[in-house]
Amino acid sequence: MEVFCPSGFPSGTVVCNIWFQLALLACVLAPIGIMVWFYGRFSVTHRQAANIRANGIRTTGVLQRFDILNGTPNGVAGQIPVRIHVLVQPSGEAPYAAHCIMLVNPWRLSALIPGQTVTVFYDAQNRSRIAVDESN
Repeated sequence: MEVFCPSGFPSGTVVCNIWFQLALLACVLAPIGIMVWFYGRFSVTHRQAANIRANGIRTTGVLQRFDILNGTPNGVAGQIPVRIHVLVQPSGEAPYAAHCIMLVNPWRLSALIPGQTVTVFYDAQNRSRIAVDESN
């Protein structure tokens, strides 16, 4: 079988085989690199939210709205990144607006109804850092 060699060397030579192997390696590594970058981007958000849930102050909030950041399922297990806007209501204090980014299963998007009360955790040192309880 005749293989095109971009370097101009005859096919079957060591140089041509190296070009073919490099092209094949690039085709395999590029999608893997994209997946690792995307997973890493949202795993940091997930870790920060888990930290707020573990160490934050629990309260309630009213879901104001949500914005889908990417219209196609991606990330872990086909989840969609969603920015959730909440009016946080700390006990004995004035309510304030905040938002967070969560990965949400597409079938759970219909459960996000503006005006509903949700459980929210917020960071005592930085009240703008919140995490919505995923069981809502």
